[in-house]
Amino acid sequence: WDVDLDPNGAVAAFSRKTKERILIEASPMHVEATAADIEYRFEETLKRRGYTRTGGSAATTRQDLPVRVATYKGTTAKAEPVGIYKAFLVHGKREWTFTAMCEADLFAARRGAYEEVLTGLRFLTGPEAAGLTPPRLRLIEAPADTTWGALARQHLDDPEGGERLASYNGSADGEAVNAGMLVKIPPSLAVKP
Repeated sequence: WDVDLDPNGAVAAFSRKTKERILIEASPMHVEATAADIEYRFEETLKRRGYTRTGGSAATTRQDLPVRVATYKGTTAKAEPVGIYKAFLVHGKREWTFTAMCEADLFAARRGAYEEVLTGLRFLTGPEAAGLTPPRLRLIEAPADTTWGALARQHLDDPEGGERLASYNGSADGEAVNAGMLVKIPPSLAVKP
């Protein structure tokens, strides 16, 4: 799957080369709503979208959130027939939609997988969300008898990063690191997994 995250955090899109796509979208609730309310508002747009409803039911996520599920058939902008699996739910102060779409002839075979992804959705708990912190620039006090290479190995997990760390701190790799010197450790230099 290729993944595309909206920089505003409102949409996560997953797509495959086989013309298969999953979207998870969130929008703030302006008035209190239920999953059924969100589904109803979407249903009012079917004609404009060119979709025809083929089924629907209720479900729950593994966190016991109520979900409204509907299936549709339609066409893409290129007039290719598609099957659509759409779910509507509410979590926190946001309305969420889960949309899975693929070529019409693949839809029956893929529907079970879409249901598994939907019912497996799990939102972070408050403590889990609070525990997420973006990487930040750190300042450390250099210990005695260290080198730029040793600091890069210890703080960046990069045994070859001494030259880059020295340069970031305005020094050359061969220059001494004085004990007590404040060294900037930027997350942008860390080795990525």
